[in-house]
Amino acid sequence: MSSEDQKIKLSSRILKALSFFLLFISIIIVIFSTATNQIDYNLLMLGFGFLFLSAILGSIAGEGIIKIKYETLTELRCTNKDCKFLQYNKFNFGDYVFKILKKCDLCKKGDIFIQNIFHIKETEAKKLMEQATTGASI
Repeated sequence: MSSEDQKIKLSSRILKALSFFLLFISIIIVIFSTATNQIDYNLLMLGFGFLFLSAILGSIAGEGIIKIKYETLTELRCTNKDCKFLQYNKFNFGDYVFKILKKCDLCKKGDIFIQNIFHIKETEAKKLMEQATTGASI
């Protein structure tokens, strides 16, 4: 499990704990505000306010505070099966699968085309783009 995933789980747990704490406090406030002969509306409103805040935090807790950033990449290959050209670029508007971009500079026989378009975590995308720079840039 990566450190980013651990941070997300920790932020989610903190929000859930805060949500349960506010829920507990709101129940106590609502009970105390209605326990006497005279209803204390200020305490009652405070209790319902905490209850509302607890519900909001509970719904956010499922997602966590930290959002994962994603990157859309295109996988470029050569049409020549013997060529080992492989490159990943950031997605550009107008890219589509099987779009032919140019002649292959590595084997000089085939064409470079977009084989795949996919969505991946930003940190993994940077590693992937650094690893697979076997061909010339497009």
